[in-house]
Amino acid sequence: MPNTPQVKFDIVNNNIEQSSVTTGISTVLARTTKGPANDPSVLITSVPQFHRIYGKEIVPDGSISNIETALMGGSKLRIIRVVGPGSAPGKVKTDSTDSLLKIVCNGQSVTLKAVTRSNGDPIGSGNEFVVTTKLDGNTVNYSVVGADGTVLDTGVILVYQNSDANNNTSVDYLSLSNFIANNPYLKIIVSPDNEASKSLSSVEAVLNWLSKIDGSRNNVTVTLTATNAYTIGTPETSAPTSKEWIDALDSARDYLDSYHLALSHAHQHLAQVELIKVYKEAKNLVDSLSEFQFYIEIPKYKVGTTDLMKAEDMINYKNQIASAIGHSKWISYYGGGLLYTNDYGILQPSDVLGTVLGLADSSGSTYSYSRSFAGLNRGVVIEANGPASVNYGSAGRLDTLNKLANECINLFVIKDTASYGKRTVLWHNFTDQVKKDSFRFLGNTGLILNIKKTLRPILDQYLEEPNHWSTWSRIYLDVQKYITQWVDNNDLTDPKWQGDQDATSWDSLVVNNQADVRQGKYKVVFSFKDVTALQEITITLSIDSSVKAIDVSLSNKPKGNK
Repeated sequence: MPNTPQVKFDIVNNNIEQSSVTTGISTVLARTTKGPANDPSVLITSVPQFHRIYGKEIVPDGSISNIETALMGGSKLRIIRVVGPGSAPGKVKTDSTDSLLKIVCNGQSVTLKAVTRSNGDPIGSGNEFVVTTKLDGNTVNYSVVGADGTVLDTGVILVYQNSDANNNTSVDYLSLSNFIANNPYLKIIVSPDNEASKSLSSVEAVLNWLSKIDGSRNNVTVTLTATNAYTIGTPETSAPTSKEWIDALDSARDYLDSYHLALSHAHQHLAQVELIKVYKEAKNLVDSLSEFQFYIEIPKYKVGTTDLMKAEDMINYKNQIASAIGHSKWISYYGGGLLYTNDYGILQPSDVLGTVLGLADSSGSTYSYSRSFAGLNRGVVIEANGPASVNYGSAGRLDTLNKLANECINLFVIKDTASYGKRTVLWHNFTDQVKKDSFRFLGNTGLILNIKKTLRPILDQYLEEPNHWSTWSRIYLDVQKYITQWVDNNDLTDPKWQGDQDATSWDSLVVNNQADVRQGKYKVVFSFKDVTALQEITITLSIDSSVKAIDVSLSNKPKGNK
């Protein structure tokens, strides 16, 4: 039968947290006065947030904190706090009731347990504290109560509502995600309760599970433990050695959204022999993953002294490290030291890695990771009062600066700018690549990282989809806009995506073959030409020769014309 003309509105709320590629992130291993140990899960975006969670960075010589300098320079940081032997997180006092809450649905069951984020750091006024949970309507709330009864933290763990005759089940899994990521005291551990729940062994798996329950007719059962008493754990018994630094380094594998890796003030915390052990493991890590640029500090002082390094000292130090750990396109060295004003208004030689991270992250998120973050456009450091070393940026020291370039040493110098006079500037943007290809420039390895980190989440969402040319075509449509952006931004030229995205049959495959495809394998060749940073300008000044000649012009203008 006919229907009356009408306009229908279908309302879909897509205003939910989106997973996207975040730029401007670095991972830093550091010593701090408090905070979670070996846990970079919380992204630090400001100095106040750093102070709240980690306290202060421990800098043995009392100079400026690399972490604070990086944050003020524009970095977002994943901080891996390095702690010494003997430290352990706090846990619930009675093992039989170590459940914070249990979630059950359709035969699958997981228990969420908790330990303290930090190892022995004070939580309230005593060595113990209490966590309470309570169901208020549809909301599971929690409180953290100190030994003296002071409420230290409260919030929401989960909001849910089971289905009824008129409504599907609603599970606000984002509230659980927020609690797990942002509560200040508890690190959540997921424990599957049966064989059917074996796949639910991580936080990400549980959140994905709950997201599928949300909007379905499947009901959930949430069982709470009303009160749990926890200890605060035990602090370190001594300063960390290379073993603890190496153990902490492994945590960098958990979060690959970072572009850079740095060991903050490590040369001040460790003897040279111990330091080289850590650098070697870090080099192995970045080489095996190809996910980070690893920044190494050339100390401002000669080892074991307070004598500022000169050019030959920087070269000797860099070569000593490189000969011990090997060369890599993922490694770069930074020296020269910087003069910063400390909290007492005194000009003090300081380490450079925090400044380097700030420049790199700010340039990468604002411009592109293919851009050099050295030079007068993106490498100027307004807050610094020059390098701690001799100014090798002077035109009178070009030969020495070239020697440092030949050794792939990046350093801070003073250069004349067109509009603002003399400024402190990062000069050079070299990797420690031995082979003289384009990977000797940081911008080119940065481009590779950006391509990987941009394409990975796009490609991941197609796993388990039909391995068919229709899927390949959709993949190409999803990545095409990013390829266009890279071209428009002069990151690369002449891109070619060769993944049989235009195929219409088995016979039209070019890159792939039927045998591999029917085993679930798919290949793409993404070729392009990279763009390197301008390194040399040659200008010829030509003065025209004078000509001894008389130019006589005859004019036949009518009389009276002027």
